[in-house]
Order: sequence, then C-alpha cells, then structure tokens
Amino acid sequence: MLSGATNLSFLFADGSTIFCCDHETLNIVNEFSAHKYKILLLAIDKDDSSESGRMVASFDQNRRLYVSYLDSAAIREGFDFPYIMTALEWTDDHDLICGDIKGNLTLISRSSMHRTSLKTDKPAEITALASKSRANSQLVAIGYRCGALKVVEKRQTTLTFLIKISGSCPIRTMTWNSVSQSQQAEMLAVQSSGGVRCVSLNHSEVTELPSTSRSPFYAYSWMAWSSAGRIMQYSAANLHFWDPLTGDNVSLPFVSPRDVKSMAIDPAKKNLYVLYLDKTILKYELSSSPTPINESRLLNFVLR
Repeated sequence: MLSGATNLSFLFADGSTIFCCDHETLNIVNEFSAHKYKILLLAIDKDDSSESGRMVASFDQNRRLYVSYLDSAAIREGFDFPYIMTALEWTDDHDLICGDIKGNLTLISRSSMHRTSLKTDKPAEITALASKSRANSQLVAIGYRCGALKVVEKRQTTLTFLIKISGSCPIRTMTWNSVSQSQQAEMLAVQSSGGVRCVSLNHSEVTELPSTSRSPFYAYSWMAWSSAGRIMQYSAANLHFWDPLTGDNVSLPFVSPRDVKSMAIDPAKKNLYVLYLDKTILKYELSSSPTPINESRLLNFVLR
C-alpha cells in the first residue's frame, strides 16, 4: 500500500517522498524525504489517541525501512533488510510486522525498536498482512502469492498456528472486522486477483463475494470495511458494497475519467481519500453512497 489515513491526515508516497495532507483542506502540510530510492510500502501506526506519538513505516527499493514520527517527519529508526519487503502491518499493540519475498516475518517493537525474526513454516512470498486485537493477543493473517492464507495468534514474539486456507489466486489485500458485536464474529475479508472472500474465524466458514470481476494481480484494486459492516471493494472503476451476512451487493461506478493511483479510508470510516494519476486528490464522504465533498488539484506537485 502506498497511502494511508488518520482522522486528521491523508498520507501518500510518490517516488522517494511521502506527502502528508490536511484532512479538511487536502493541502500538503508535511513531507517525509529520508528515502533516496522509490518507496514501495507505507503503513501508519494504529495508535489513534493522538497524532503526536504516531509512527509511519516506509520501505524502499534499496531495502531500507524507516520508522518516522507522523507529526514531524523526523526519523525514529532505520533498518536494512536482506530481501525485498512485500507487506507491512502495524498491530493494535503497536508492533510493526514485515513480510518479505522469501516468506520471512520480522517484528519491530515500537517501544524499543528492537528487531526480531519470527518463525514461519512456508518459504513463499508474502503479499498481505492483517492484524486484529484479541483479549491478550493479536490475530495476524498472512497472505501469500500462491493463494494460501494462514491465521496465527501473536503473543509478544511467539506465533501460534490457528487456521490455514488454500487458494489458487495471489492474495492482494486483507482486512479484519467484527461484523456483529453480539456474535463477536471475527471476519476477515481477503481480496485476490480472483475476487473477494470472507472468512469467519469463529465458524470456519468461507463465503465468496458475488459478481466481482477478476483482475490481474498488478491492476490497482482496494478493499476496506465500512462502519456498517459491509466490505467495500474498488475494482475496474467500480466501488462494490457487499454484506457478507446477507449477500447483498451494490456496485457504484466512480464517475471520473481519471485513473486511480491509490486509496485510503480514515479510522472512523467516514471519509475515503482517492489519489488519481492526474495529480488530483478527492475526498469522499461515506454514507449510503460515496459523495464527493472536497477536491484539490496539486498544481505545484509533479509526479515522478
């Protein structure tokens, strides 16, 4: 992912720079310029108590990872890796998990910046990571290019295997949501080049999103949960809203000639930010349908 949002900011990476935009005006208010090579991955710490202590992780083509402060763009720590990282994920207990092309997992503690290698039993390229809090642990879903999916439980630096699901299409993105507070259903949405699946960890069920177009692995697509418990999926210039419990599926076209470069939703799930290739950022208010409420052209910004 090359973009992310907090309740006060929208961040996106372009070339070797990360740009931070104000959530209301969409004006660029800060730049992260530590990288000397093209940025491949970007992830924002899930600590939403304040912007001042929040961290941003970014990884570039030279296999260099930086952890920086969101409010100042100052570097907290830098790391070099032997392999290309393909997925970054901040857990709710504020550790950073990194997955690479060899199937290795690395844990970086936000408090100490200590780096720990986590044992995995699958030497295959990791393409997606997603985490979710439990009472005394973290659930971590690991998606692979071969289509396989594993869910493990993380307690400090120990991983315990919980479930494995096979697949044939490379996994692109994943995200957790508790759809029903009464049922405490732990639902994982999984997007691949073959469509979207929803995994219920409590009931070991897998349901498929109907009428979803298949797309090449490198074609841009995006997925998140709405505040109403629907899966939102952007694919082929359409935004799909799918209720995995009822099967209801609504598809809304994005009325725009521009090509989408990146998308992000804020933690409150109220606003959707879209960065287009023509240097435009749009902010959509999420209700029953996405409605444009703010647009800003970056007149002085040159895409690399």
